[in-house]
Amino acid sequence: MNNNNLENQVNACLKSNEYEQIWCLLSADKEDRYQDWSKERKTMFWLSFLERKSYSEERKHGILGNSKSLDEALKTFDSLKKLLQRLEWWPEFDPGILRNFCFSHSVSRKELLWIMDAYTLDSQYALDRYNGKCQARDLFFRSENEISKMCQRHSHYLDMRNGQAQAICFITCCNNEYEYQEMLSWIERLWIPEGISVETIKINAATSMCSGYNEAMRACNAKYKVYLHQDIRILNPFFIFDIIDTFQRNPGSGMIGMMGSETIPDSGIMWQSKRYGAVVHSEFNADSIAETIHECSLYDSGDFSAVLVDGFLIATCIDIPWREDLFKGWDFYDASQSQEYIKKGYSIIVPPQEVAWCLHDFGQINWSEYDNSRQIFVNEYSKIK
Repeated sequence: MNNNNLENQVNACLKSNEYEQIWCLLSADKEDRYQDWSKERKTMFWLSFLERKSYSEERKHGILGNSKSLDEALKTFDSLKKLLQRLEWWPEFDPGILRNFCFSHSVSRKELLWIMDAYTLDSQYALDRYNGKCQARDLFFRSENEISKMCQRHSHYLDMRNGQAQAICFITCCNNEYEYQEMLSWIERLWIPEGISVETIKINAATSMCSGYNEAMRACNAKYKVYLHQDIRILNPFFIFDIIDTFQRNPGSGMIGMMGSETIPDSGIMWQSKRYGAVVHSEFNADSIAETIHECSLYDSGDFSAVLVDGFLIATCIDIPWREDLFKGWDFYDASQSQEYIKKGYSIIVPPQEVAWCLHDFGQINWSEYDNSRQIFVNEYSKIK
């Protein structure tokens, strides 16, 4: 059954209060087909599971049972997840906003605890902060002295270019406005160095990642460009300072990534090589349970010189065209661009991150063209390994 037919049946059951039938619909084929379900389909299942648990244990309906449609329930679930991520990572976030949201949307305690456990790194801290039992913590805290030195360095960079202003542009290929607006909300809280302006470019309906990024690159004169997915949340409020610092202390660099590998495996897949860097990612694990983990591998000497970087976020200070002539989809554009920079003589840096600078809230991955793109990459770049 496709998602549209399923959604229509669930909506009919919601209107007639047939909640057990919703469970039967959404749990059908779970044992045989669960691994193949889309992220949205898995979320539907867990909404139904939590509704069933909430009613059996608390005798009250939760998100699904208090929604007029499945679409409304999915949006409530996603909004709750995003508020919990802010609760964990934004010291300035008011927990009362989340409490009011849970009350107004009839989120059960069972649902809150499950979603909190799935979509925060430290669910106990998130729960304590939600309940007002602890002070907000700041994992990116910098002392006044550290901030003063940071600002002095950037004043020096400004003097070096005779006060000439520069820009940093955040570039995204977008097919989900809701995700894009959430991404922007995390950019809007970043500290901005003196002499730097911030721009954003959104490419709608791109035919491929490379074509979309080329379109934005040609339309933008910013010195620094940050190419990032719409489901990225920049956690580090000093991100712009740190990106510019990284370029300045590595004068031969042209690209920065958050995760990178030291070699190109014969397969071309960077994850099959030793990699360094950090990222927090939320996704469904091998057992199809949503979880949030912090992947971090520090390089002994600080900055790591990579040969491939992950494309969830790439920053550049030099423009080199993306190979849209070769990569016409959504895979291996990042590996290709890494090699294009190296071919031009630029190094690629992964800065040290004891706490990851980004959270990747994984969307649904389409693997249909992955192997074809992989083979194109291997054929094009294996000769320069």
